[in-house]
Amino acid sequence: MNNSYSRIKKADIIGIAGSSLCIVHCLGIPMLTTFSFGSSETPGVKYFFILLSFLSIYKSIERGQNQKLSFFLLSSFAGFLFSSLFEEEFGWLHEAGILFSLLIITGHVISIRSCKKCKNEEL
Repeated sequence: MNNSYSRIKKADIIGIAGSSLCIVHCLGIPMLTTFSFGSSETPGVKYFFILLSFLSIYKSIERGQNQKLSFFLLSSFAGFLFSSLFEEEFGWLHEAGILFSLLIITGHVISIRSCKKCKNEEL
């Protein structure tokens, strides 16, 4: 069971790092564009963050026992996916995407904490 805990924790840490980088990217691109350091966002970056987010959530909930947390992470991902794909059409979805990234980070932190409790209960 220790190996399972380690894999879930790694997935959560990757998810936290990926969502944090996504937030930095989402906040940084408009600033760079404003100061003429860059033109616009490349679509590959958006799809990279979507894929990274999906894989980390999938691995995190793959063996998880907490269905409420799984629902929270999947709902946050669905919101993140929707906002990422349609933010060009609806400008307010940019801010929604940042919010959903924060929710994904929160879900991964909760997952790490609940996994530690499960690990301690098994000992």
